[in-house]
Amino acid sequence: VQGLIISPVADASEQLLPLQSKGIQCIAGRPLGEHPAIPSISFDDFRGGQLAGEHLVQIGRKRIMFIGRNQISHSANRLAGLRAAVTAALGAAADVTVLQVRALDIENGLIAATDIIGQPRATWPDAIFAANDMLALGAMTAFIRAGIRIPDDIALVGYDDDNYAAMAVVPLTTIRQPSYDMGHRAAEILLHHIAHPTAPIEHISFEGSVIIRESTFGAEAHAAPTVEKPTLRKGSARQHRPVSPLP
Repeated sequence: VQGLIISPVADASEQLLPLQSKGIQCIAGRPLGEHPAIPSISFDDFRGGQLAGEHLVQIGRKRIMFIGRNQISHSANRLAGLRAAVTAALGAAADVTVLQVRALDIENGLIAATDIIGQPRATWPDAIFAANDMLALGAMTAFIRAGIRIPDDIALVGYDDDNYAAMAVVPLTTIRQPSYDMGHRAAEILLHHIAHPTAPIEHISFEGSVIIRESTFGAEAHAAPTVEKPTLRKGSARQHRPVSPLP
């Protein structure tokens, strides 16, 4: 084995450094605090949350709920970005509530939405940003079963642009991660380090894009612009440049 691409859920530097010392080049799919010896590719989840918040504010939503799990770093970062965007737009009128779930899956999305439905209608959010598409699709299912209109009563935004997002009963607005571009760039960096073991360490962060569908725009989504300009940032210099078009 000459090289390894890994996407750890936590800091794996202690496991990767011994491999590096044996000549096995490694690149992490998530940043390890920009470790000086391990290249990384990551997705800017804070910016993704900002994009979701900006979109919801732009369509007039003011009582926004986040469904996620703070113990998971990317979920917490998405919430932080959402709060930053809503506060920047609405100031003291910003109203972001949080509903914690046990896991980021369809079942917990169903449970979360059922909990919302059980509260007085006056307390319901007018928009929900879910930490991922699976949570959003679970919530959508519960709302539709209860006769709640999406997006008329509650607008809904997911995250990841999973294959099921566009095929939902109400097609789901979501934040798309440029997964292909991230994987392609990770492979390029790994191959470069295999050929040049002393090459400078890179830490590259990609930004996502808002994919607007009917869960926030209703029937108007077909005419709505899709904000789709993924960029990448290189290291702490935060230099932006367009990702090369897909072949």
